Amino acid sequence: MRIYIPRNETEYLKQYGSEEACQRRVFELRRGTTFGCPNCRGKSWREMKRQPADGRPATWHRVCRKCGWQERPLAGTRLHGLKIRLQDFCKICWLAAGAPTGFDVRLLRGPEARRLVLDLGSNRTYYRSVQLVRKIMAASLPKLEGKLEFKLLKLAHPRARADRQKVVVILAEPGNKKRVRAGVLPDEQAASIKRWLEAVTAAGVTVRRNSGKQVAVENVGRRLKGWLEKVGWDAIDARNLPDYLTEFSWRQTGHGTQGSRFVQMLRSAQKRLSLPTKAGVSFLRDGQTAQNP
Repeated sequence: MRIYIPRNETEYLKQYGSEEACQRRVFELRRGTTFGCPNCRGKSWREMKRQPADGRPATWHRVCRKCGWQERPLAGTRLHGLKIRLQDFCKICWLAAGAPTGFDVRLLRGPEARRLVLDLGSNRTYYRSVQLVRKIMAASLPKLEGKLEFKLLKLAHPRARADRQKVVVILAEPGNKKRVRAGVLPDEQAASIKRWLEAVTAAGVTVRRNSGKQVAVENVGRRLKGWLEKVGWDAIDARNLPDYLTEFSWRQTGHGTQGSRFVQMLRSAQKRLSLPTKAGVSFLRDGQTAQNP
């Protein structure tokens, strides 16, 4: 099925300009234009709308004509139980996909958000919405495969003491700029590095520590430092650094235009949460390799 990707803000408002339009588009990303009942395998369905009595926007869902099975756009997905309107969530994803630097609450209160008439009310709702979008960014990152190299960096936060440097690990595939991961470690111990590698790599990968010969990992480190400076390194709370590194990894994957990144975020939001799998990654010293069984 061909998915329509908005090329600019005008096309976005045309396709996602109302709550019902957002529900239909999100449903199409999940199921497509066809219907297959998971209960009786029926192919015939009808549309139903439900208008809440408290004045909230109407909800739209499909009902199987054979057994009456109801299928809602957000049921069973990462957006199940969403506390804000789906239209507002789509606006947030559109702004996050087009953010030139980092995504935070300041963007949701800037001129672009006012142009889209985005008003989430309390500060708590703004911060929770940002956390939800960052979780979706992290969930959309696939586990890395192939031959990988990692490097440890020490970043000193401008508002922290000199002895409170953050240990940042960078994982990249030499020769591929899109296969990048960055994260924060509690220390430089081998056990901490191993746990982080197990979380971001798939089975069968080869991991080795960068010895300085490969410039790919070095370039990723320079890009990370430059990106943090553009975001405003002095304005980032040290506790939120892992979220910003996840966003950096997500933006390095190269989803193309703002519209394609926006659709990719909606696709990730429509997937079910999966349980983490155990993968053993052996940590070795410089110049040695590790095979994940």
